[in-house]
Amino acid sequence: EPNGEVITRMELDRRMYKEAFANILREPLKFLLSSPLGFLRLNAPVNYGGQETMHLFWGTKLFGSEYATIAVILAIRLIWFIFLGIVFWMLIRHLPRWHTQWGLLLFFVIYTNFMYGLLTHAEARYIFTMMPLYFILFTEGGRYMLRNAYD
Repeated sequence: EPNGEVITRMELDRRMYKEAFANILREPLKFLLSSPLGFLRLNAPVNYGGQETMHLFWGTKLFGSEYATIAVILAIRLIWFIFLGIVFWMLIRHLPRWHTQWGLLLFFVIYTNFMYGLLTHAEARYIFTMMPLYFILFTEGGRYMLRNAYD
């Protein structure tokens, strides 16, 4: 506090939530328009430390030159977004079957992405809980592509 008052973590959180909620009410359109950016940040490729991979090579020369480092980062992102594309393709493909065994899985994936992407600061580490479901959907996509490749 500017006046030297010491506050607890809970009090700071309460004040910050109050201020954030007031900002959302004052500018709801800006809040909703910035939400897809949270979705992209939430679904960014992560390293084992739970951070986005853009932090993985920060300030390093592991690959000899900046161009090689850029190429590695772009390759990681390309592979990751192909993975996510297949995951979300299968998610959309299974939406008409929401009342079957896919329903709970689809609900959890959509709900988690919506809530973390919209209502939090959408750190990439939050997606770790979703990874098993992403792998199930990715595997289903691989099975679908293989099955149709030989027809």
